[in-house]
Amino acid sequence: MDLAVEVPLPGLPERTRLFRRYAGALPFSDEVLAQAAERAEGTTGSFAKELMRRSVLGAAMRGGEPSDADVEPEDVVDVAFIAGPGEPEFPVIVPAEVLDALDGDEDEDEDDGRAR
Repeated sequence: MDLAVEVPLPGLPERTRLFRRYAGALPFSDEVLAQAAERAEGTTGSFAKELMRRSVLGAAMRGGEPSDADVEPEDVVDVAFIAGPGEPEFPVIVPAEVLDALDGDEDEDEDDGRAR
């Protein structure tokens, strides 16, 4: 390796711009993209791209056009931070129902401390 450059995680303004850029011409509202950016704290820019990709795939799987409902983090995905032994944590997109099943508490309130 000739050069290593550390790129810090994006702050809220940068995440908001990343979500808007990756949403492109998709019909997602600024409000929903801003909420997604807030809930994606601690993630890299590639997370925004992946969430937009999964939102479009979700719409296609249900046979509809993409809408805000496909992006709303509390309904679509959770961000789980996982790590192996001795490794730093990294964010992973996990369907909310999977984390709820793992938690064993589907009725847990929204202020459960998990990043989503």
